[in-house]
Amino acid sequence: MYPFIEVASVKIQTYFLVMILIFTGTLFWVFKRSSKVKVPKVFIMDLTFTLALSGVIFARVFHVVFENIEFYLSHPMEIFLFWNGGFVFLGGFLGAFLYGIVFTIQKKQTKFIPELMDFYSPVLALTYALGRLGCFAAGCCYGKSCPFPWAVQGLHPTQLYAFVWDFLLFLVLFGLEKKSASLKCWKRGYLFCVWLLGHGVGRFVLEFYRDDFRGPIYIFSISGWISLAMIVASFALFFLFKEKK
Repeated sequence: MYPFIEVASVKIQTYFLVMILIFTGTLFWVFKRSSKVKVPKVFIMDLTFTLALSGVIFARVFHVVFENIEFYLSHPMEIFLFWNGGFVFLGGFLGAFLYGIVFTIQKKQTKFIPELMDFYSPVLALTYALGRLGCFAAGCCYGKSCPFPWAVQGLHPTQLYAFVWDFLLFLVLFGLEKKSASLKCWKRGYLFCVWLLGHGVGRFVLEFYRDDFRGPIYIFSISGWISLAMIVASFALFFLFKEKK
């Protein structure tokens, strides 16, 4: 594990550095990809910043409220030290998704919502996968005891499991995106359904191998329940988009 990288006698947190690099790279990639949708580039970039900011805020809120509320009640200023880590991806996704819908409605671009959902699906898969490399370096999001040869310090490398799964999901989404123009049966919004289903299944299974504190457990962890909701939502949206002309 490499929680810190030392540059010129200055220690930089690896996780925070990875997140900054991902954010910067994503902005350039989204700008380059923006020609794929019939939406003004200015709106795409504004929406991207909105999604990123709301995602970080809600990811932090979910961590504070559901994973370590007692600590933060005793040390409230620690809430704002986000560079020390402590984010819940699914909480960030839910917050960014809902606020993104509100932002799109405010900008009167609602007719593009299914297309935008497809547009960001490969981005979500790739950024999540790369983000798990930051988790692996930091040593967070670790797994249970692992008897197999690929164990890392005797534990399941759940961060790497997540990286591999979502990187493969990204490749699938990227391939489907390229072929979607030639598939007459392909409708707007389907790519997002594939991401919801793929990520939901992968994350639900992974929750059984995680051994860090998962918040209150009610049969499943909070992330497990959200993953199940994503799976159900993927089928519901599939039929919803199927009805659209």
